[in-house]
Amino acid sequence: MIKSLDNTEISCVYYQFKTHLEDLDNRLDSRVRTERLDMSDYTEFTIQPVVFIPIGDQEIEQIRESTYYKTINSIVDKLSHIVEMIEEAEPNIKQSLES
Repeated sequence: MIKSLDNTEISCVYYQFKTHLEDLDNRLDSRVRTERLDMSDYTEFTIQPVVFIPIGDQEIEQIRESTYYKTINSIVDKLSHIVEMIEEAEPNIKQSLES
């Protein structure tokens, strides 16, 4: 339960999900998704190039309607109010997580 998390842990979870959601939204807004290619069958090096794949409106809509996306959005939304209160009471928490 969330009751057993301390303020720093709650803030950490919030900022991790918030950053992930922002990155995901930026990729969706730029209309691309990334995919890592496993090249181990072709080379002895552990190379994993990243390929940018264009995505259309339908795929963007599917992603934004997915349970995963909605859950992350919900977590960020619900925790934002709690983290705001935490930071008012303990302003050093955000700084300690950034270092």
